[in-house]
Amino acid sequence: MILPWRVLLATGWCIALLTGSVEAALPSQVRVRLFEAHPTVQAFRLQGALRIQGGAGSSVPASVLTVGQSQGRLWARCGPRQSLCYRGARLTVQAMGGQPIQVTALHGDRSLPARRYSGPLTFVIQQGRLRVFNTLLARHYVAVVISSETGPGWPLEALKAQAVLTQTRLSRYKPGDVLGDSTQQEVYLGEAYRKPNAEQAVRAVWGQTLTSNGQAIQPYYHASCGGHTSHLRWFAGQAMPSGQVDGVICPYCAKAPFAQTTVSVLNAAQWQSVYPNSIPKKAPLAESMPTVTQVDASGRPLQVQVGAQRLSGYQFWLRLGQRLGWDKLPGTRFQLQALPNGRLRLSSTGAGHGVGLCQWGAAEMARQGQRYNQILKFYFPQARLSGR
Repeated sequence: MILPWRVLLATGWCIALLTGSVEAALPSQVRVRLFEAHPTVQAFRLQGALRIQGGAGSSVPASVLTVGQSQGRLWARCGPRQSLCYRGARLTVQAMGGQPIQVTALHGDRSLPARRYSGPLTFVIQQGRLRVFNTLLARHYVAVVISSETGPGWPLEALKAQAVLTQTRLSRYKPGDVLGDSTQQEVYLGEAYRKPNAEQAVRAVWGQTLTSNGQAIQPYYHASCGGHTSHLRWFAGQAMPSGQVDGVICPYCAKAPFAQTTVSVLNAAQWQSVYPNSIPKKAPLAESMPTVTQVDASGRPLQVQVGAQRLSGYQFWLRLGQRLGWDKLPGTRFQLQALPNGRLRLSSTGAGHGVGLCQWGAAEMARQGQRYNQILKFYFPQARLSGR
């Protein structure tokens, strides 16, 4: 989520679209599916003062544990010798002594960076894949999320504003719901990312949400807007309670990464590879070049024509980033220019989708002495802070 605050991979650019009543209470606990961005992980190695519990109620202490699957059943190997200590359909691992569990995801001969989690971990097999879920207190979850989603040294008031947005999303959480840990919702990277003042921020604003016309708003945020945010309707494609106007002019993120224009040049093969089904094979390059046909008040493209296909500006940006990397076009406030020999010049300011709260702008507002409610009012001027 990775370098979560530096680019846009962890800036809430695809938070689930949620609405809910202002009366909805925040949950006491949440359940999170871990390693959501790595669905083909083959095994997990756990370390710490552990106790494992299988479906039959057996309980075994362990300090090193590897969990995997074969033939549709879970297996676990315990201790330095990695002796088989469990086979079954469901396995729960808890930490003893209150210390987090260190988890390393294994994929063949490759391993992902270790993460640490508080609360029990539950392993199951779903649709033939090994899955792991973390159950923890909702307050603690919010503290870890806002830590995962913000940069080092983020001021307390900016963390409070971020916490209100996460709590707004949680106001729709129901028993049995499962959250993710990737940018599909919000990034949750575990205890190593938790900031010292994150718990303080959550305590100060616990229970507070943003509402508009009696419903929880869509709590979008992004890394930096490049000077002007956009309205949610251009991003979501439909009317939703957003607490926004047609975007706000934001002077606060001028020192953020990607505040200056980012320029990339793609050759014909590169940009055509992103849209292979949109461009006729024998079409002249001049006719198949992507062109912006409509922009919003901030200058963000609303429509892009690619050959015979008409895309939203967000769809164009999202597909290009997924195929070629987010460094080519970090923000949705972009321009396209056709160059000789079928090349395409991309230029953008900001990072992320540009809707809702600008994180670098919020941090700068906090540094200038503005409180979290003022930050939220600036970026969501039509929303109401409920639960105070």
